[in-house]
Amino acid sequence: MPVKILDVRIFHRDGVCLVHVPAGGGEQVVDPNLISGFLSAVSKFGEEVEEAKVRKIDFEGKTIIYEHVGDIIFAVRISGGGEGEAGRFLDEVGSKLEGDVRERLKAWNGDASVFEPLKIKILEMLSEFEKKGGVDMAEKFRKIGDKLGELRDIPGIKAAALVSNRGFLIASTLPPGFDEKVVAAIPPSILRMGAEGLKEMKLGRPRNIFIEGERGVMVLADVGGRAVLMVVATSDANLGYIFLEMENTSKELEKIL
Repeated sequence: MPVKILDVRIFHRDGVCLVHVPAGGGEQVVDPNLISGFLSAVSKFGEEVEEAKVRKIDFEGKTIIYEHVGDIIFAVRISGGGEGEAGRFLDEVGSKLEGDVRERLKAWNGDASVFEPLKIKILEMLSEFEKKGGVDMAEKFRKIGDKLGELRDIPGIKAAALVSNRGFLIASTLPPGFDEKVVAAIPPSILRMGAEGLKEMKLGRPRNIFIEGERGVMVLADVGGRAVLMVVATSDANLGYIFLEMENTSKELEKIL
């Protein structure tokens, strides 16, 4: 069943709703500040968030997927499943609007009207999302899944995953025993650290990062600066072949994305 986005919200960590855009310009049913306050309280409960993470809450047949980036929270409310598609849309909203939101927060005096111009941008993104429809998005996810499946079939590879730079798990072939939240958080962080080190040594952008453990290896590859391809393999795997296949797969995934 294709995903249906009900609305998009951007709010401050203190619970104040900065932007609320009902999909299709429809009437709002729930006070946006009620949901914003609720998600803010949940986000603060028992943890201190330092990096962007994607979470979700299910209630009464609806799902809220939200991403906490510092003191800003981006959220979409959906129905009909399709959480992967909604998460990808949320990632796009955060990537395009985070800088604009932060700039407006610098002189913010509590009046949410300063964020009104952002509604037009969100409506444009919603329109584009609906125009493409679930079929186009589903086809993209199918192609990504196929590419990861091809990697997974290589002898020695135990798992493969594609993670957005903001920590959203786009697709994976993870077997039982792998924590998806951990998988989504680790690759972007490691790639950022590697990029900073290479920049200091004037060696350019990272292409691959290889980490060897006692019982296996993890290889990360950049995908067009937008995502990270991760492969987990056994210690006796043919790494040269894996590197080659990851490079080819990264180029193909970049075209799909």
